Amino acid sequence: MNCIIAENGDRFHQEAGSNNVIEIYELDGLKKHFLETREGWEAIDSADIFLVVGVGWDEHGLIEYARDHSLQILAIAPERPSFMTEGDLYLNGRAEESLPKIAKALEA
Repeated sequence: MNCIIAENGDRFHQEAGSNNVIEIYELDGLKKHFLETREGWEAIDSADIFLVVGVGWDEHGLIEYARDHSLQILAIAPERPSFMTEGDLYLNGRAEESLPKIAKALEA
């Protein structure tokens, strides 16, 4: 299952065509998807990779959770985020430039 966990409430991902978006930009969203239900945890548990875009630190512990569950972490950011560890992958760049290139490579 492909899923986006978004820490912003601009609905940008849905407008771009993403159907499976978990929004946690407010405490209510975090509670709904991670505390009151297991929806968020199950989304992470079913993943093969945890792609982190434009995040500087692990505010909610989701990256650490993914790492603890043996997911490969790939971060895309202009500067190396502070949460990175030795086993994580880092792609230096801006999301709007990097993500279309990754999507194109995956289509090939």
